[in-house]
Amino acid sequence: MGDWRFWAPRTALAALLIATGDALALWLSPPLREFYPMWGPAQTSATELAKLCAGLTIDMLGWELVFRGLLLRTLLPFGAWAAIAAQMVPFVLLHYDKPPVEMALSLPGGLLAGVFALRSGTFWPTFVLHAVMLVGINAEAILFR
Repeated sequence: MGDWRFWAPRTALAALLIATGDALALWLSPPLREFYPMWGPAQTSATELAKLCAGLTIDMLGWELVFRGLLLRTLLPFGAWAAIAAQMVPFVLLHYDKPPVEMALSLPGGLLAGVFALRSGTFWPTFVLHAVMLVGINAEAILFR
């Protein structure tokens, strides 16, 4: 669980900021509104949206285990900043097919997530935040249609 006394309150605050940021990004970016929800049936069915969000949460567990768990920890002997940068590169590349605003934000997001996971001593807070961001943007996009 890492240093949960450090990351739990900061994760809660960041989750609120992310939910607000999702709404702002959707309001300002028509391509983002058109892209989400990522799965067609979730656009018209609450049940399908719930299924999508459950699946995305599981997916984010895998992403964070790989990037902020495996890569970050494995590369740490090369130095903290090298490990943070190295885990960020494939993370950004995997956002290549996303709307431009999301692609652009994946760079600072990947960097901040690496720093936060390293300081927290665990990938759990970045998993929570990544899931909040993705579930939030899919659900909020419906409100903006």
